[in-house]
Amino acid sequence: MLEKYESYLKKVTDEINSYFAEQKDYLKCKAGCGICCSNGYYPISEIEYKYLKKGFEPFYSQEDMDLLHEKVWEIYKNREIFRKSKDINEYAYVCPFLKNDMCSLYEHRPIVCRMYGLLVKDPENREKKGKMAYCVNQGLNYANVWDFETKRLSLDKINALGLKVMPKSYDVSCTAIMDSFEGIIFGDIRMLYEWIIMDIPGYEDIMKKCKEMVQ
Repeated sequence: MLEKYESYLKKVTDEINSYFAEQKDYLKCKAGCGICCSNGYYPISEIEYKYLKKGFEPFYSQEDMDLLHEKVWEIYKNREIFRKSKDINEYAYVCPFLKNDMCSLYEHRPIVCRMYGLLVKDPENREKKGKMAYCVNQGLNYANVWDFETKRLSLDKINALGLKVMPKSYDVSCTAIMDSFEGIIFGDIRMLYEWIIMDIPGYEDIMKKCKEMVQ
C-alpha cells in the first residue's frame, strides 16, 4: 500500500506545485521560514503517518526518539491546559519535526504540509472564498494584496500591481485529497502528535497521568 501511496504522492505533489507556480506573485515561501510549521494542527491520515515513519525510524537514534516523545507529551499537556479555558479547536502547536526552522523530514512530509502557504478552501464553510495563509500577518504570503483593516483581499491592490493572475483558493482538504485517488486506504485522520503518542508503549497510562497533572 505504501508503494501505491508514494506513486499517488508524486502525482498530488506535482499538482500542488503547479498551484504554487500559478500563485507565485503572491507567495514568499522559502527554505528556513518555518512559520507554517510553528502554528498548525497537522491533520494526517494513517498511511501518511506510516510514510512519515519510513522517513525517521531507520535514522533516529534512541536519543532522537526520546526527544521526539518529550516534545509530543509537552504538546499533549499544553493542549489539556488550553482546553480548560479556550476552544480546543483553536489549539495549534509547533511541529515536533521542525528543527532550526527547517523540516527534518521534508521528503516524507504529509500532504497538508505540502500545501501550506496557499489560499485554500474552507471545508467547513464552502461559501467563503478561502482560508488565508497564516503568514499574511507577518507580511508574507498574499500580504501584497491583503487589506489588513477589512481582512479581505483587495482588488484595488491587485489592479495597482498589474497582476494578471487573480488570487485563487484550492480544495486541498483531507476529504478532497482522499477522494481523488482510488485504491488507497488512507485510514483514520488524527493530528500528527496523536499518531506519535499512540506509538509509545503504555501511552494510555501516560495520558491519564498528564490529565491528572493539569487538573
